[in-house]
Amino acid sequence: MIRRIRGQASQETPAEIQAKSGPEEEEDAFQPPENQISVLDVGRLIEINREIDEKTTSLVYTAVQHYAGEDDARPITLILNSPGGDVDQVLAIWRLLKEVRQKLFPVRTICNGVAFSGAALLLAAGSVGHRYAHPGSNLLAHGVQWSMHLMEQGHQAKLKPWLQYIDRVEDEFLEAFVYETGKRVSKRGKELPPLAKKAKQIREELVAKMALQDIIIPAEKALEMGFVDHVSIPLIIDLIEADCTEE
Repeated sequence: MIRRIRGQASQETPAEIQAKSGPEEEEDAFQPPENQISVLDVGRLIEINREIDEKTTSLVYTAVQHYAGEDDARPITLILNSPGGDVDQVLAIWRLLKEVRQKLFPVRTICNGVAFSGAALLLAAGSVGHRYAHPGSNLLAHGVQWSMHLMEQGHQAKLKPWLQYIDRVEDEFLEAFVYETGKRVSKRGKELPPLAKKAKQIREELVAKMALQDIIIPAEKALEMGFVDHVSIPLIIDLIEADCTEE
């Protein structure tokens, strides 16, 4: 659980914490940096422009803990342009975002390029009314894809716990898509799960297809399917000013 502890926030920003994580490597002037994750502290922004792995999860957790320690109810903003990544890391970030938006402050998500696989789930994990996709951006949804080493464990006694693990993770991943694309809010602004009829419809129309094939979803279709609430290019400065006005 994430708790807001007033008066005990770290004096260092997430960007400063990240800078202390290790020595910087020299980079080819003609190559983009490998670590394309950034935290922009002033606007409570977290940007993921790379594959989602352990480093991504670590930075998102560090940033969220920092913001949770502040006496500030403004939304945090997660900007995504990612091909997806490790399913365990995606689910770890998803659980965190869900906890944060339900108990601390709203989570705004923006796709400014692609949100493939697990990144599509994180895009949908924003608070209702706060999820954006740029026109021309694309999502990709599919079931969990496993590496062959899980299938090469040899003896059946060894393979059984792996198969149980796969079933458990796949179920959580697919049900997360059902919840996020069908969630709603009450008149008082409280988040509610999808209605049973809506959840069934999502399972039939989205999840069943995801288990069999990749589904490319243009921004406009993502709006229809419940991944996002707006297809537009929001100016970050306007969003920050609006957040400050609403305080």
